[in-house]
Amino acid sequence: MRSEAPAPGTSPPTGEIATGPARTHNLRRLFVTVPFASACPQLAYGIVGYFAALQIQSFDSVHKIEKLALVHAAVATASMIAQPLVGVLSDRTRTRFGGHTGFRCATDHVA
Repeated sequence: MRSEAPAPGTSPPTGEIATGPARTHNLRRLFVTVPFASACPQLAYGIVGYFAALQIQSFDSVHKIEKLALVHAAVATASMIAQPLVGVLSDRTRTRFGGHTGFRCATDHVA
């Protein structure tokens, strides 16, 4: 027996996948936000990189290029080590609130 499609603009019953106008509306809303979500991290990295260079220049203007290279190398190395470790810990962590929830809450407060 086939259930009827939900009215336009409403969610399907629990456990069913949205089809038709409801799905199109949700996808349209998602596609509108994707460019902004993609641009924000890049913008943040650019801003941090710019101000890091200014800070290093104010500390030591003679050797600023070497110091900036050292900072970028240290950050890249720390990232290569930390990301896989945190990923494994996050994947294997189970709480009563669900997997990954503790890590999401922690990173929300850091960001």
